[in-house]
Amino acid sequence: MPASEVIETGAPPVESVRTKKDSSLVVGLKLVKEQKADAFVSCGSTGAVLVGGQLIAGKIKGVKRAPLAPVIPTVNGAMLLVDCGANVDARAEQLVQFAKMGSIYAEHVMGIKNPRVGIVNIGAEEEKGNALVKETYPLLKECSDINFIGNVEAREIPYGPCDVLVCEAFPTNASHTMTSAPPCGISLASILPTKLISSHSFNNGNVSFTRAFPFSSSAPIFTIATLGFLIPTTFSI
Repeated sequence: MPASEVIETGAPPVESVRTKKDSSLVVGLKLVKEQKADAFVSCGSTGAVLVGGQLIAGKIKGVKRAPLAPVIPTVNGAMLLVDCGANVDARAEQLVQFAKMGSIYAEHVMGIKNPRVGIVNIGAEEEKGNALVKETYPLLKECSDINFIGNVEAREIPYGPCDVLVCEAFPTNASHTMTSAPPCGISLASILPTKLISSHSFNNGNVSFTRAFPFSSSAPIFTIATLGFLIPTTFSI
């Protein structure tokens, strides 16, 4: 679709979305809102995509915060990381929602039956962690609609101990940014199986797509989904 305006990466997200009505980002999200498009993909400003998603597409009823959820490669396949940058001051009930949305995404999009959900912590013991994790852990443990397996230490993440990994955005974004840039990205590639480096496919009755994770002399490429926004429930990419 033609668009005459551009939202620069460093531009203020809220102001840009409200004033640049003919930017590709705003035009694209309006098409999703009008159900003329099934999805919106952007390599531009993450902040503008989040703001545009809320102001234009709108959140699903009941969703408090929309998290960013990259599918990251691991030794055992792939793992959904929620949240990696959208909510730096999340509350416990919001992390629980992230876990539920992530579990639904992993099951219905990634095709993982009864996906395992973990939370990032500094130790495996239930009593470990800061105030937020200590408050969130028992809430996740009580959720009957997710398969919560407990705490996950940072050193375990590359090996894929779970299918959905929940964390507040600040530490997750810092670690994700580190591992997705050279030289750490190159080091990570050395422990990944060849089949994962080639591609990782998800397929079910309604959704079918392939995500490639190329590792060479450049940084690995991760695909990030924004959960919680209103889009058609059945789509194909």
